[in-house]
Amino acid sequence: RTVEIRQGRLTLNGKELTIRGVNRHEHDAKTGHVVGLDSMVTDIKLMKQYNYNAVRCAHYPNDPLWYDLCDEFGLYVVDEANIESHGIDFGWSETLGNNEIWGKAHMARVQRYVERDKNFPSIIFWSLGNEAGNGINHHRTYMWLKRRDPTRPVQYEHARIEPTWQTNSIETIDENTDIFCPMYPSHSKLEDYGKLYEGDVNALPLIMVEYAHAMGNTLGAFKEYWDVINRYGVLQGGFIWDWVDQGIATERSGKSIWAFGGDFGGKDTPSDVNFCINGLVQPDRSPSPHLIESKRVMQPVAFEAEDLAAGRIKVLNRYSFLSLAHLDFFWSLSLDGAEVAGGQLSPGFFAGIVGTSYLSTPAFGTEVIEIPLPPKPWGPPAASSSECHLTVSARQRCSTTCLAAGHEVAWEQWPLGSSGHLKSPSALRSDSECKVLSTVSAEAFMITAGGMSVQISKSTGLLCGLAFNGQDILASAVEPNFWRPTTDNDYGANLQKDLSCWKNAGREARLLAEVQVEPGPAAVLLKASLAIGSGGAKLDVVYNVSASGVSVRAHFTPAKDDSERVAIVGGVAYLKCYSGAHVDVEKQTVRARWNDMGEWQSLTVNVPARKAGQPLQHGDVIALQAITGKTEAELLLNGIVPLTAVPEKLPHGTRGVVVNASGDPHKPVWTLSRSRGPGQVVSGDEVSLEAGGMFFSVVDDAVVALNKPIANSVFVVEIKEHPAPMRVGFTGTLKEGFEDVEWFGRGPHESYVDRYVSARVGLHEGRIADQTFKYVRPQENGNKFDTRWMALKRDAATSDACSMLVLAAEQPSQTLEMQCHHYALSDFDGGEVKVQQPFLHAGELVERAETTFCVDALQMGVGGIDSWGRKPLPEHMIGGAQEFDFGFKLLVLSNDDLGEEKVGDNWRFRLRRSA
Repeated sequence: RTVEIRQGRLTLNGKELTIRGVNRHEHDAKTGHVVGLDSMVTDIKLMKQYNYNAVRCAHYPNDPLWYDLCDEFGLYVVDEANIESHGIDFGWSETLGNNEIWGKAHMARVQRYVERDKNFPSIIFWSLGNEAGNGINHHRTYMWLKRRDPTRPVQYEHARIEPTWQTNSIETIDENTDIFCPMYPSHSKLEDYGKLYEGDVNALPLIMVEYAHAMGNTLGAFKEYWDVINRYGVLQGGFIWDWVDQGIATERSGKSIWAFGGDFGGKDTPSDVNFCINGLVQPDRSPSPHLIESKRVMQPVAFEAEDLAAGRIKVLNRYSFLSLAHLDFFWSLSLDGAEVAGGQLSPGFFAGIVGTSYLSTPAFGTEVIEIPLPPKPWGPPAASSSECHLTVSARQRCSTTCLAAGHEVAWEQWPLGSSGHLKSPSALRSDSECKVLSTVSAEAFMITAGGMSVQISKSTGLLCGLAFNGQDILASAVEPNFWRPTTDNDYGANLQKDLSCWKNAGREARLLAEVQVEPGPAAVLLKASLAIGSGGAKLDVVYNVSASGVSVRAHFTPAKDDSERVAIVGGVAYLKCYSGAHVDVEKQTVRARWNDMGEWQSLTVNVPARKAGQPLQHGDVIALQAITGKTEAELLLNGIVPLTAVPEKLPHGTRGVVVNASGDPHKPVWTLSRSRGPGQVVSGDEVSLEAGGMFFSVVDDAVVALNKPIANSVFVVEIKEHPAPMRVGFTGTLKEGFEDVEWFGRGPHESYVDRYVSARVGLHEGRIADQTFKYVRPQENGNKFDTRWMALKRDAATSDACSMLVLAAEQPSQTLEMQCHHYALSDFDGGEVKVQQPFLHAGELVERAETTFCVDALQMGVGGIDSWGRKPLPEHMIGGAQEFDFGFKLLVLSNDDLGEEKVGDNWRFRLRRSA
């Protein structure tokens, strides 16, 4: 076989390659870095089953058996020298890569692994190492390797002039690499490279050495990566970081957990907590949901609609060598998620192909297939307003060593016809069946309609009671919700702090006026207007209570930019002195050098005696928390404090003490005073800070504490635009007895606004307990994006009075996001740092009898560029000025309401759309 860089493309035997790759550490859940044959074979088979064709041996030569198996089963391999000096500065004068004293060490490691592994044909290019700086030593190893093995290209990620890699900008590529292999580039960086070099025959092909950091609930916007890759030939794929969560099977307090950093060694043993839990599969090789997403996005067969009405579909073969002759093709037509027609495509449906029983589209070729759609109308007359979908699937015809016959390789799904809006689900039970009775107690408005009893709290305006046929259903009020259990990517972007004002905002919502009640003969309207948080956001809620259920219509209005920005406990503020510079922190040094409101100028104001989100007040004793450092696992946080309590003569001719960032970030030190006197602190206020008779001040550009105030002892508080929430919706808890769930939407696995293409629209069902995906460190999980309705079903033994609760999207919402758990959301959540989490390991979670549910207009995406700073793409975030108008209905049903015995008239058909 021949591997070459030819006219700006990586080729194998003259064919351009697309690298659908993953980085792999040698890891076993029980034996650690000692990995046996069975584990290796399992990894290879899983990779092939999930459409991976390449692996990078990160970051060291592997057991030789691994390469034998890759030769046998067929995986492209990037072999890598065991060279990394990550802990050393990457500057040219500091890095070991440019220090000739270390030259022999670099050369020896490259020579040893190349000589050992050179005869494995699966190795298609070499790597000089990982994150080891650049310089003379890497130039020499590159030149030696090119002479020793001219048959393979060589890559090195650090072959650039800049000391550190850039997320958004293209680095200056050095000469000691044949491939531009950036680390964790943004989507826009790939797009820029594609535009610049697509037509340049002398360009280096771009293959990402690491991207899409797979830590926790992640891989958001993975489709968007591959949308760019598929547009440009010079972009030839990459290697996801990484394959397996590196946890160790451990027993703790009688429970099985996957142990990680901090679980070993003594109390003060340094660790990055769960930072090595960043794989596509769990330690036992159980797939995580984002592995399924990567399979769907990287599928080697694509489909495009040419004429859906006529059933004409274009098939694109993205294999480099194979035709599509090894695949069978199937189609399915569904109405409201239920299949009504479908089957295997026979030769006559392959346009222009005669006398063959398969589609033989060559590599990189296209073909048109014709789906034999039945004539309309589809389904029974009662289904005339159903939502229709067409699904096409490519499946393995014959078994191979890795793929079973019938294994699905690729699929696509399209909606057919106009989906329209949801009909009101009231057809399940007529509003005219009974009168509505409304009464008032000291605590709540109580509405009775037939067998349904509803309570709306007079003090909170929330749905606080729901019963059917005497059976109480709610264990807690249905509250507004703007927070999610923080993901690893959230922690990396510091959102657990930057958005902390939303954590309790729903639970602490305040009525702005009395609940308005408008009685009617068949329904009662109740209107509540709620203040959300302290930034001026508002939620208007209208309840329509009738015999058919409780309709909830909500309108969320965020805080206005032109409104007064209130400083809040736990919020971020910036202190600007009279010189115009903001207080900034570099490691533990506190200064005021620039007019800038960046990460290093952000100060979190902690008041331990008061709840986060409350307005900051004149006279509060506060802790100023600063970011003093950053690792790939976490931000380092310290409090700004006087270094000593005894004033001394300072270099500037004043008396005081040096202030630095070495204190406890939660210990209050500074008494806050407003120049305007008592009241809440708002952006633009002038304030002073005093600790033990010493005044927080700026002298030249140094921050000190002086024994008497000066002009630069007064600071202007500045607060950025009020941040947008993580989600906008409601959450509630049902009493015990609900065990099963069925829904019409995307599934069967979890999905999010930036990670949903692998979840097809259909009818899905399962146990509520199985809807929680237990990431090794518990976090946000189990979301169901694009959901039409979700039915939570009671155990058959307890379902006489109440069989199920249906949550259905209702006008103006066509779909909503929903989820359900036998856990409280707080069970998955952490504090300001992960180690404060009540259940730090999934194995420690304790299942509850109650069911928690969420209904959201939108939840922000999970992100996936990296796990140490990047937020989801802007289009997958909630906008700071974004309003939401959404609706849903709660329907409580008994067995008599279900109508299962009538064909075409069961409750699912009556939860349909109208044109």
